[in-house]
Amino acid sequence: MGKLDFSVGAHVSRGWEFAKKYGLTLAAIYLVITIISGIVSSISTPTDYWVQLLEAAKNQDTQAIQNLSNQVHTGFNFGGAFSSLIQTILMTGFIGIILQLVKGTMQKVSLSPYAVNVMVYVKYFAVEFICGLLTVIGVALCVIPGIWVAVKLQFAGMYQIDHPDAGIGESIKASWKMTDGNFWSILGMDIVCFFINVLGFICCCVGELFTVPMTWLICASAYYDLLDEEPVAEQFESTVVEEPVVVEAPAEDESYNKDENA
Repeated sequence: MGKLDFSVGAHVSRGWEFAKKYGLTLAAIYLVITIISGIVSSISTPTDYWVQLLEAAKNQDTQAIQNLSNQVHTGFNFGGAFSSLIQTILMTGFIGIILQLVKGTMQKVSLSPYAVNVMVYVKYFAVEFICGLLTVIGVALCVIPGIWVAVKLQFAGMYQIDHPDAGIGESIKASWKMTDGNFWSILGMDIVCFFINVLGFICCCVGELFTVPMTWLICASAYYDLLDEEPVAEQFESTVVEEPVVVEAPAEDESYNKDENA
């Protein structure tokens, strides 16, 4: 059973505080991730595709149009898969940064979370692929089961990165278990995060560079709350300082003093 005192407002507020402190640096890292992913994705499209397509349409060459369509379709499939792989690698380290900031084990943003064993990347990719596939199946059956599965499994990737030695199945089970009893609260948090990113998109799309990391910070705060592991930073704050023990000096022996005076 999950925590019964899960507070959406508390996690949004906590995510905002982290965003004010680390937002600009995280936005810069997320911008680099977005640029690299975009470049990799654009490689799959031929530079002269539209010129060739217009020329074929002008000449009414249906065979050329069909060939161009097949060429781009194949390229998109390969490029899309390769782009997803690159983005997964980049996001693995990014989420690692988010988790360490929220947990309190990192006081200044660094790229050290990228320096992990290659199996962490492999297992995170596998976890995200399996969770995504299960969500798609749920949506295909009916939208509501898809939403249910998406909410229940949304912390599996975080758990995998936070526990690099855990197995793929263990990470998925952990997310499923920690969300017990909090489905509606987590769904409400996801809706709030969605509208935060919508506001970021409205701000000439540039705002998303700040809002996306902020929503990740919100989710990380919720993750540690549901995992019931108190962040290191808060552990230091909540440590009770014991009062020093005062050792009283032994009382003087009056009989000894009397004998000495005599």
